[in-house]
Amino acid sequence: MNKQSWQIAAAYMSVVVGGGFASGQEVLQFFTGYGMASVIGTLVSAALFAFLGMQIARMSSNMQANSHKKVLYTLFGTRAGLVVDVVLSFFLFGVGVVMLAGSGSIFTQQYGWPPLVGSVFMTVLVVATLCLKVKGIIRLISIIMPVLLLLILAITTYSFFNSTASSETLNKVAQDIPTISSDWPISNWFFGAVLYASFNIAVGFPMLAVIGGMTRSEKTAASGGAMGGLGLGLLVFLLNIGLF
Repeated sequence: MNKQSWQIAAAYMSVVVGGGFASGQEVLQFFTGYGMASVIGTLVSAALFAFLGMQIARMSSNMQANSHKKVLYTLFGTRAGLVVDVVLSFFLFGVGVVMLAGSGSIFTQQYGWPPLVGSVFMTVLVVATLCLKVKGIIRLISIIMPVLLLLILAITTYSFFNSTASSETLNKVAQDIPTISSDWPISNWFFGAVLYASFNIAVGFPMLAVIGGMTRSEKTAASGGAMGGLGLGLLVFLLNIGLF
């Protein structure tokens, strides 16, 4: 795997991590709440992340796409593609608002500052990042990804070696979580895994489509998308084990 493949993989992972891993609630509700079966669920999501990431990046490279719209219109046609694009844009806007609100909550919890301060601070960072060219954004998020991976590994390792309960006890506690919550999203671990991958592919699709179009080698783009998907699956697996 060459440097471009690694950059595509790291960028794909970084974008998805921001939307689907940020609070821990996502992994808890889509995986951990189903107990030991959640481990199989993480493998299902990993396979979907890898396959879909590979196909999106390969198609984008083949078309030399400079926008996600070109890939969308090829997949769905002009009219249906426009509808999907509008829905996707609305969806991404909602994810962005939630993430900015989450940033405000972090500053409140850690420092006691008003939520508005944290949200404004993160908004400024987002705007500054978007002022970079596409290659600059890719380099930036590719640098952040290894840091996130190290943090997740450290937290998971700490949780694993400091757990004193048996697997049976942990499994029962995990399975009791959905019964306590009145708004649990899914009742089956398999559908939870599929929906989680679908949600995060929607988050990562626009950036992955643009990144894939920046390389002329379909093999390079496809391997980057596949490796990024497998990396995301590994992160989901580690986070799930840590939460479990």
